[in-house]
Amino acid sequence: MNFITIDAKGMPVGRVASRVADILNGKTDIDFMPNKVTLKKVKVINVGKMILSGNKLNQKLYYSHSGYHGALKKIAVKDIFKKDPRELFLKVINGMISSNRLKDDKLKKLILEV
Repeated sequence: MNFITIDAKGMPVGRVASRVADILNGKTDIDFMPNKVTLKKVKVINVGKMILSGNKLNQKLYYSHSGYHGALKKIAVKDIFKKDPRELFLKVINGMISSNRLKDDKLKKLILEV
């Protein structure tokens, strides 16, 4: 298996995430097939030292809803990043990988280190 290590120190979250998503989706492989999971594993180091461009740290919110009335929960990116930066990066990557049966297998190939 191939390991690809990406150092995220000082890089914007979206730039790193789009690069990782391309690798996990297999778009960088010569023999790309959309119905196959790539054999490469991606290791992202220094996730806690990434930067968020603009004012996203203070303004961006993630929403979740349980389905009950009045159960809308909002959490700021600043709180997620302070608690665990790996969780924020996983949310970003989760949105960039296509939602199908292979999504869980692709996300298992991702290793995050703070």
